[in-house]
Amino acid sequence: MKKRFPIWLYILIAFLGALLGAGISFGDSVLFIQYPFLNIWTVPVIFSVLFSTVTLFADRGKMPQTIVSILIIISAVIGLVYLDSTPSDYSGVFREEISRAGVERVGQPIEGFNAFIYLESFPGFKESDFDGVETFEGIYKLEGDELKYERTSGNPVTSAEETLAEQGYKTLLKNLSKRLEVTVSTEADIATLLEKLRESDNVLVTNFEECIAAGNPAMESYPRQCRNGDETFVEIVAKKFISDEFGFSFEYPSRLGEASAIIFEPGKRPGGETGEKLAGSFSDFSGLEFGGISADFSAGREGLITDTRGFNQEDGKYYFKFVSNTSDMEIQPYKVIKKDFGEILLLNDQSFEGERNGTDGPVFGVGSGRLAGLVNLNRKQFSGIVFYNWNLDEFSKAEFEALLNSLELAASSETISMSQEEALEIVGSMSECTMVGIPANTATYNDVSKTWWVDLERMPELENDGCNPACVVREENKTAEVNWRCTGLIPDDKQ
Repeated sequence: MKKRFPIWLYILIAFLGALLGAGISFGDSVLFIQYPFLNIWTVPVIFSVLFSTVTLFADRGKMPQTIVSILIIISAVIGLVYLDSTPSDYSGVFREEISRAGVERVGQPIEGFNAFIYLESFPGFKESDFDGVETFEGIYKLEGDELKYERTSGNPVTSAEETLAEQGYKTLLKNLSKRLEVTVSTEADIATLLEKLRESDNVLVTNFEECIAAGNPAMESYPRQCRNGDETFVEIVAKKFISDEFGFSFEYPSRLGEASAIIFEPGKRPGGETGEKLAGSFSDFSGLEFGGISADFSAGREGLITDTRGFNQEDGKYYFKFVSNTSDMEIQPYKVIKKDFGEILLLNDQSFEGERNGTDGPVFGVGSGRLAGLVNLNRKQFSGIVFYNWNLDEFSKAEFEALLNSLELAASSETISMSQEEALEIVGSMSECTMVGIPANTATYNDVSKTWWVDLERMPELENDGCNPACVVREENKTAEVNWRCTGLIPDDKQ
């Protein structure tokens, strides 16, 4: 049969059909959420083909087919518009959110959540909300005022038989939204529904801890805050660690438990082979620790960030003081907190050269996603300590810096007026000492005489005279002299 319509008309009508399909499926269409194949690409193609088919039938004079095709198009438009206006199934979002909130309140059940765990977790739930809710192997039914579980599957019986199934969450969402009068058509409506559920918990919230226990999240602030309904609760930093023995104190959040510090003798980890190790911890939180080492400490194991004697500062650069028989390591703090007693250096995974440059193999440093705070104590036993935070997810950067800001050092008669480094520098400048032997790079402090003792390494041919000399630096006047520490008679040239 001879065509009566020009080709441009076919193209125009097909284009109009595509436009209609695009209009129906445009944006965050509920069609796509419920039926992913009905998207911005497929629906325009379908309508373009339908419109072209109608044009072809009309062109060839086949009126019955033309009328049927038009009816199909009208039915498709009405059906798709109706589907697009129907509230989407957001039970998946509801399941994820209510499960997450349940875990925050009571932890993760081994077999998943059932109705009775939800009723315990959320006092705002009513037993009627679970009427008709399906489980893996049965269904919940409300008999009078009592919710009962009824098994509908055969054997075998599993321990997860009462756990809510996917269809059960749909039923629960339907029951709950009807009771709380919240029409769910967007994800925002799910949030509104859960907020109303929390409001009806009837749980008395009077402080920050109770607010968190009620399933509300903690805000990223310091001190942390928690919002329950129209009320906001601020976490109280109620605990303070005070050590007269070590001469420092600091404040910390009460949720960390009790802070304590002990000294490890040689041979017991985290102690070393020689010297002493100060180790501080918190009873309810293992992600934060503090510690330091004595001047005569030697590790005999891998180095730890808490193996520190504080830091030095020379020519505008900072140096991490590790065990005394190793060289100090240059560090680049990301922040310096200035206090009346001195500075606190804040370190991250860019502070030590090895980490910063991506050196292959094991490197000494803070570690990725961790922070450290280094401070000098200027004490005889422990000249410096480091606070080490390796769990920033549970103890935030703001909280860590606030703890360091609260650090105070106590004035004490034990404070050394001359540091080990100053004593070593004096020894190196005294020919009386250097002519006897090579000074060691460590010193021992005598609390009674207020002196620093530096061993002098002698030439091998001189070591058979029974003497073990040391250069002794007096703190009072910063003078030095040799103490020969000989056994037996002292040769005349040494008297």
